[in-house]
Amino acid sequence: MPYIGRGISQLQTIDKLDAITPSTSTGAGPYNLTQSSSAFTPISANNLLISINGVVQYGNFTVAGSTVTFTGALSDSDTCNFILHVGEGVVNTPGAGTVSTSTIAADAVTGAKIADDAIDSEHFTDGSIDTAHIAADAVTGAKIADDAIDSEHYTDGSIDTAHIADLNVTQAKIANEAINEAKLQVSNTPTNGYFLSAQSGNTGGLTWAEAGGGAYIHLQTQTVSSGVAQVDFTSNLATYDTIKFVFSGVHPATDNVTFLALVSTDGGSSYLSTTYNAAGAYLFSASSNGDQGNASDKIILNGACGNATNESQSGFLEMNNLASTTYYKNTQSLVTGVHDTGALIATHGGCSIHQTSAINGVRFKFSSGNIDAGTFSLYGVKRS
Repeated sequence: MPYIGRGISQLQTIDKLDAITPSTSTGAGPYNLTQSSSAFTPISANNLLISINGVVQYGNFTVAGSTVTFTGALSDSDTCNFILHVGEGVVNTPGAGTVSTSTIAADAVTGAKIADDAIDSEHFTDGSIDTAHIAADAVTGAKIADDAIDSEHYTDGSIDTAHIADLNVTQAKIANEAINEAKLQVSNTPTNGYFLSAQSGNTGGLTWAEAGGGAYIHLQTQTVSSGVAQVDFTSNLATYDTIKFVFSGVHPATDNVTFLALVSTDGGSSYLSTTYNAAGAYLFSASSNGDQGNASDKIILNGACGNATNESQSGFLEMNNLASTTYYKNTQSLVTGVHDTGALIATHGGCSIHQTSAINGVRFKFSSGNIDAGTFSLYGVKRS
């Protein structure tokens, strides 16, 4: 059946508010209006009924927000019997446990509203923590899963010695031709011609040492591929008591010239033209053997050398005690080549250089014209 009675629009809500406590110090007010201890904002003063000392007050007070102020002062002896609100009021502070999720507006809970230590892992959405929200140096080793770091996570050059475990640089990790002399732990400073030997009592267990007796130690090689006036050696001459020059394919630019050597006592600035006491004997395939004669201005290596395209000189010159400042220096040589007639000529020569000064330069040349080609190598002779 249809509803009989007052219109629904006339229905009202009557709320009972907490009684205020009149006081002499507060006087007329303002006094806080609350409901269940939460601030309450009335629609207006006309919607309130306040009983003081058993007398209902009406029209003798005003409201501002959730406070009421009377036109006359109250005292400690006054008593508030009740306060009623007629109509829909506004509760500014909800009661404990009364605010549900649907009541809170989106993005309304700011950081200031969240208590310290109130957020734990159950409140994070999977994958929601990005790099910007992780504090610097906050990802410790304990936070990284085993086998989670590979080469793409390393910055180039970031792995230093301290981060490589002992005995973990295996042979497979070392590039070809990556180890040089400076990387070796050797007990002494290297010397040209020395070899690396095992010495367990020395630093690193390695030592540079001279080769065994009678060995030839290569010191230097010069190769001539176009015309030069001479070939000079001014280093490595004093390293060994005996040195040996070995040459091959030495071709003169000029025909019928003498192949010879000179020495220097000033590091190659000039070469001696006296004090040689040289002699030599030769074998000659075209006629009888002979004597190369004596010479005081050079060391004779071979004579009458031919310069045809396929003619050259090869052999050796051995020299002793060049660093001595006490004795004269002695040499011996054996050179085989092609005579300017096309015949074989081989000269075995010797020389006593009457110089007590140290010899620190040796020059090879022809008596006239250039050296067009040839290879000249210097060796030290290791005696023991």
